[in-house]
Amino acid sequence: MTRIISNGAAALALLTLTACGGGGERATNEDPVVAECRREARSAPSVRAFASQMNFNNPGNMARVQAEQRVEENRVLADCLRRRGAPRGGGVAPVQRPAGSL
Repeated sequence: MTRIISNGAAALALLTLTACGGGGERATNEDPVVAECRREARSAPSVRAFASQMNFNNPGNMARVQAEQRVEENRVLADCLRRRGAPRGGGVAPVQRPAGSL
């Protein structure tokens, strides 16, 4: 038995998938320099090194390591953007929490 999906249902499914971002990439209108720097930051050895510090059985450790990883990824991203002469968006520095607090 073959089931036919109406055009409306297919369009709704496509819109739903598109709205979810499907693929992990930023908006398609993101500056190519920013997108390249973002990829560089995610794959930087200093950022990837945090994976070896994660203890999946310890939520406190996971939260701390993930926070430190985000800070390092942002630093590498900012360095890349500066090196390529691209302005960094935003303007508000991320909150620096004391060690051990969430």
